[in-house]
Amino acid sequence: MVGRIDKENHRFSCGVRGRYGHCICGESLMIRRIPHSPRAPQAAHRRARSARAGSVGSAAAGFTLVKMMIVVTIVGVMATLVGPGLNAFMADSRSARAAEDLVRLVRHTRARVQHSRLAHLMLFEADHEDVGRVRVWEGMNDHCRTTPWELAIDGTAAQGHAPVDVLDMLDYNSGSSRITLTARQGATSTTNIDNVAVCFQPNGQTLESLVDTAPADFSVTAVATTFTQHRQSYIFTVELEGGRVPREVLLPPGGMARMRL
Repeated sequence: MVGRIDKENHRFSCGVRGRYGHCICGESLMIRRIPHSPRAPQAAHRRARSARAGSVGSAAAGFTLVKMMIVVTIVGVMATLVGPGLNAFMADSRSARAAEDLVRLVRHTRARVQHSRLAHLMLFEADHEDVGRVRVWEGMNDHCRTTPWELAIDGTAAQGHAPVDVLDMLDYNSGSSRITLTARQGATSTTNIDNVAVCFQPNGQTLESLVDTAPADFSVTAVATTFTQHRQSYIFTVELEGGRVPREVLLPPGGMARMRL
């Protein structure tokens, strides 16, 4: 075949066309030039690498049963280790809250006395459900000795004789933890007392009466006639069994209740 290539115009010339229409020579044909790009191999390499990364990422994104079992095992071990410590912390927190609530109860009672100008009786009962409680009643006049406290204590809520404030240690016990409230008279005493009645008057006086009978047996003779001047401090102890150092609340004669350090 005779012909020549025109590089400038990208043509191939030949002179004779064959029987079947193919170019022998004398006819110019367009020759397509495919440009060469130096970045083509790099682009192909990037596409291949992206495809491999995608397949690996899809496999890694799956969450297999083995992985799930490992996570569940780790969570179970952590719960076993942290659970008892967390329960002890929560019980200790409730014990601290009980002591703080007792301080607030006494202070609120003294403020209520000044606001209402009526005597108020605060009764501590150590034998209540073996954990202890404190209840407060409002009197009918401004004197502790002349108020018929048996009516207030034995009366019903419908008669207007319900306690105006209550601190029940049952409200702070939960689960296996046991928080108790005890009291003793005198800062150096180690003997707990069963029941004690402390009465606050609007004139600032504080009277006390150690009660050996149950609250339902109160009478003017048993309580009012035995009131004496409050001369010794009372130490109320809030204790968590098996817990930290017990928390103590000090009720000094004629003073404000506070935490004892």
